[in-house]
Amino acid sequence: MPNELTSPFENDMFALVAMAFRNLYPGKRYRAKLATEVNDPDDERPMGGMTFFPDGGEIPYIEIACNQYMLDAVSCFAHELAHVAVGYDAGHNDEWETAYEAIRAEYDRIGDEMFEMEDSDAE
Repeated sequence: MPNELTSPFENDMFALVAMAFRNLYPGKRYRAKLATEVNDPDDERPMGGMTFFPDGGEIPYIEIACNQYMLDAVSCFAHELAHVAVGYDAGHNDEWETAYEAIRAEYDRIGDEMFEMEDSDAE
């Protein structure tokens, strides 16, 4: 069932990152959840976030640890979305780095545009 939640915040950074991702990768799908704890499944090491690629072509899902600073969690969300963009096999290679930087740049562009509009409305 699709999740139709909307944010109560006009400047929700997670929503802005998700919008940036949609703008750049409109055909890519994922699910995302905040979790009290995210652990590496191989060694149970705590992580800021993780992307899981289920077998069988199911939609990847992202977990972001909610016990970190918000800016870190938002950056982690962009990091994990870059994994969704390029796929499991890319790891942290150049293709992943390009996707991550593109998501961050689009996020900045959207934010600049939003706040520029707010500033001009105040005049």
